[in-house]
Amino acid sequence: MGARKQREPALERSRSIAAVVALLFLAGGAAWLLITDLLIYALVADPVRIGHLEMAKGWAFVFVATAVLYVVTDRAVRSLARSEATTRAVVESIDDGVLLIGPEWKILSANPAAVRMLGVGDAATLMGMGAEEFTRRFRIRRMNGQLVQPGETVTQRALEGDRPPPYKALFARDDHTDLVAICTSAPVRSTPEGAPALAVSVLHDVTLLDRLDRLRDQFVAAAAHILKTPVAVIRMHSHLVETSTDRMTQRTSIAAIERQCGRIARLTDNLLVIAALRSNTLELHPEVVDWAELVEDAVREMLPEMATRVLVGEVAAHPLIYGDRERLLLVVRNLIEMAFQRSRPDSRVVLRVDERPEVARVDVAYDPLPPEELVFEEEETAYTGVRLEQHVVSYVVEATRGTQGSEEDERGRRHDWVEVPIV
Repeated sequence: MGARKQREPALERSRSIAAVVALLFLAGGAAWLLITDLLIYALVADPVRIGHLEMAKGWAFVFVATAVLYVVTDRAVRSLARSEATTRAVVESIDDGVLLIGPEWKILSANPAAVRMLGVGDAATLMGMGAEEFTRRFRIRRMNGQLVQPGETVTQRALEGDRPPPYKALFARDDHTDLVAICTSAPVRSTPEGAPALAVSVLHDVTLLDRLDRLRDQFVAAAAHILKTPVAVIRMHSHLVETSTDRMTQRTSIAAIERQCGRIARLTDNLLVIAALRSNTLELHPEVVDWAELVEDAVREMLPEMATRVLVGEVAAHPLIYGDRERLLLVVRNLIEMAFQRSRPDSRVVLRVDERPEVARVDVAYDPLPPEELVFEEEETAYTGVRLEQHVVSYVVEATRGTQGSEEDERGRRHDWVEVPIV
């Protein structure tokens, strides 16, 4: 009933417009015939001339009617063409993927967003694709990994006349990555009470949101595990400070407590960035910054944290950059923290500030842990937090229009570097 209430006024308007045009044409034709006949019979008495004039006015009516019909039809076709072009432009500008499905589940049309999201070359690749081929080509799966059968798609249910609820699904693309999308579909009927002639399916890309959701869960779990170590160390050393009378032991314990408090503070800063990134509320406040001074500040701040490593800063240039000083300081601290976690005990961690064509560079060099220990550390995110810090580094560097990377030199030392544009 809802569809009928929505569609009947439009049908009534179109019928009324058609009736008005027909009545005007009928009235105009009748008026033409009546007026011209009255004039001919009033002005001409010769039957032969009357016959010729009637034939002439008949042909005149044909030509005039043809011209009027041409103008009316041309305007109507132009209006339909503009309407179709506008509709197509609107559909093609939508960021969500839109597929138009025929009655036998054949794809009739796909907008550029659908082509991009599904990772195919062009829309022609999707044209004519049926339900079985489509589900097999993209290996459509629910979030629990269960395959979606051709008859279980929302499009199939829409073609059967239902209004299926949306669901989240995984689509395997040709580049071996997954698209996470919320799938919706609706039937398209030519008449309110008729069977569906077509179906419109919409794919809403939530891949990034899904990844952020999983990262958030990982980060929460990682933070919970990471906090266990500094809290346990703080408890132990606070007990030593309380019970020991040896000044050296007390100073050592206080230094250890300060180091663990620094770890907690850095973890909190990273989690605040992740939380703001997740809620789209992270704001950067760029300014002109001396890159070398910023790195030196980070080194001075991290020196007390390197109890079992030697931290060295080398400045070869003082390039000026444009970025958020507080966030970039967090980036450098994270680079040092990651080097601390990935380097051999009692080794040297060297930060070098350099200037290259159009970019300022900071390079963190260290002797890496053996591969088996490094793999364990990289994989067991819950106990190290490396990926948490790396994610923050990646986001801030990208937002500053910079780049980052890692490489090894001929001596086997690992170099983690970041480059940002010079002012």
